Amino acid sequence: MPECIGLTGWIAADGLRALVVEPPVRNFDVPLAIRRVLPFASALQGGVILHGSAVALPAGVHVFVAGSATGKSTLAAHLGSLGLPVVADDLTPCRLVDGLVEVPLPCEVKRDARNPRLCGLHFLARSSAVDCVSLTPLTPAECVAQLLWNGFSELAAPAMWASQFRSYSQIARVVPAYALTVPDDRLQVGMIADGVRAALNALSLPESA
Repeated sequence: MPECIGLTGWIAADGLRALVVEPPVRNFDVPLAIRRVLPFASALQGGVILHGSAVALPAGVHVFVAGSATGKSTLAAHLGSLGLPVVADDLTPCRLVDGLVEVPLPCEVKRDARNPRLCGLHFLARSSAVDCVSLTPLTPAECVAQLLWNGFSELAAPAMWASQFRSYSQIARVVPAYALTVPDDRLQVGMIADGVRAALNALSLPESA
């Protein structure tokens, strides 16, 4: 298994420069090390990176937030095979613009010149007690708690985390959040992806529909 534990190095206070000292191990995972550094560098620059994978629908971007090895990348990949473009894997950048939350995307992914808005946060959990996909709405306070729990807390920088908390609070006020529970059965990932796609499509319907 690639090693990326106990990184040694530094990140500049402005987040613009970073150095990771590669340890003398045979299977050191450089991309994984970079992904571990990016959230902190972004936070020091006032940005927000969510620990989640994301797919795009016509109405906007939905992000599946969870800890490592929960299945968010696998779920996003299967949704991609069902026709939903995967726009982020494991780390999803976002920014607050005029009271909305945008997800910056490459030009080749965007439908037009604008960045799509973040229109759903789904905190993913697997459970052996369920046999189908379920979505439970969360309050803004519950959303903030989940963002903090699934955030990146290893860097002890109080000013940075004060800024992150403010950003999380703003995001929670304007983006609908849900607890997404799926069966704990990787053999059913196709069925789970179908269920999640149906749930996302239902959320995208006009209220009068």
